[in-house]
Amino acid sequence: MTPATQGSPKGTRIGAEALLVAVVAAVLVFAVIRVPPQQWMPAPRVPVTLAGEHYRVPAGELARLETFSLQRFDEGRAAARAVVADEIGRQLDATFADAESRLPEFADWYYSLR
Repeated sequence: MTPATQGSPKGTRIGAEALLVAVVAAVLVFAVIRVPPQQWMPAPRVPVTLAGEHYRVPAGELARLETFSLQRFDEGRAAARAVVADEIGRQLDATFADAESRLPEFADWYYSLR
């Protein structure tokens, strides 16, 4: 190196850039060595058949879907029971109303003296 380029700003800048590149490279190598490798394999999938359709669901998602389905079935069961109870109540009311309207006729027949 000549004495003219030794203290020049251009030479100092190139040295600083080289040092910066070396430090960044060292940090990257350290990070790559210290970080454990990731498992890039997809999660195992479980086959599920629903209404004739076939699906492959991640195993972790299966438990959530099962819980969700059971809740929906319970809601459907409760709604169906309410509908059936209303229908039974309506039919019983109609049946007893008919029997109650004919009660005087029955009492007259049953208690009459022949």
